[in-house]
Amino acid sequence: MEIRRLWPEKFARDREQWTHFLAQAGLRPEQHVDQVYGLFEGQDLVATGAIFHNIIKCIAVRYDYQGGPAFNQLISGLLQVVLQQGSGQAYVYTKVETAPSFGHLGFQEISRVDSQLVFMERAMQGLPEFLAALQADDAKDVLMPEGPKGIGAIVLNANPLTLGHMALITHARQACSILHLFVVAEDLSVFPAADRLALVQEALAAFPQVRVHSTGPYLVSAATFPSYFLPEEENVTRIQARLDAQIFRRYFAPSLGITTRFVGEEPLSPATAIYNQVMAEVFQEKAPYPPLKLEVIPRVEQDGQPISASQVRQYLAQGEQDQALALVPPVTQKYLQSPQGQTIIQKLQSV
Repeated sequence: MEIRRLWPEKFARDREQWTHFLAQAGLRPEQHVDQVYGLFEGQDLVATGAIFHNIIKCIAVRYDYQGGPAFNQLISGLLQVVLQQGSGQAYVYTKVETAPSFGHLGFQEISRVDSQLVFMERAMQGLPEFLAALQADDAKDVLMPEGPKGIGAIVLNANPLTLGHMALITHARQACSILHLFVVAEDLSVFPAADRLALVQEALAAFPQVRVHSTGPYLVSAATFPSYFLPEEENVTRIQARLDAQIFRRYFAPSLGITTRFVGEEPLSPATAIYNQVMAEVFQEKAPYPPLKLEVIPRVEQDGQPISASQVRQYLAQGEQDQALALVPPVTQKYLQSPQGQTIIQKLQSV
């Protein structure tokens, strides 16, 4: 058997072959895919898999080849591609029944959602090392007692950082002895991940009790979260929210002593409102680790409308830069007026 690359985005024949093969396995093609590979016996496609950055997706093995070497050969080939791309970590979201097969190839389970999904990684420096690095970075700062206020956390995309984000951060900072800010590391937003992280760090540099971190690959957005193997009637948003909440409660919160997570209310986004609801449920479920408090903060408004990053991007796309600048703090204003910021604005306006 031989692994060959398929080009469904370029060639109709490859696209038809790939989507037909997935459909026979009860799967749907994923939108966010960088590379697609097939395992062939002669000219017959017997297995397929895809890669998005360092996430393995869309794994399917023809029925009469299941239980044999096809799965191992396919996954080993995909892992080699991930390694050649310079990543020392590989991740997979898979069905519960196929998780043991990945386990035999060195993948470790991070979390699962009931009987619907398992999230696994294969890494030299994985989640335990990531958490240890968070703790080490935290220890470098001036130690501050937890006190009666406790330790809080916010996870934000900051695409870009707005006055709404700053209001949420200010409230949480005043309510906590220490506040941990996690900026989503996934680089699929209009504003690059490194820039978003740098803006948040700059905006909070004057507050030593605020610690800014990257989420790493462990708290993801809908763009990375796969739905290809979930039944269409399943609420994908709820499943992703449960997975994220479980990972945060089980790993992130105990590592840093976090007692409260702060979020903004979501009058505009039904998906994010579902996220907040599911988080509240997961944080209070019976588990072998401490419960968490979820505090929902009203969104600040301007001219009767909630301030949102999506509104800022819309203003920028429409050429209404003054309106956009009125919704963001000085660090974001400076960035938007820089050559790099102007390049992003041009991209928004060209869509």
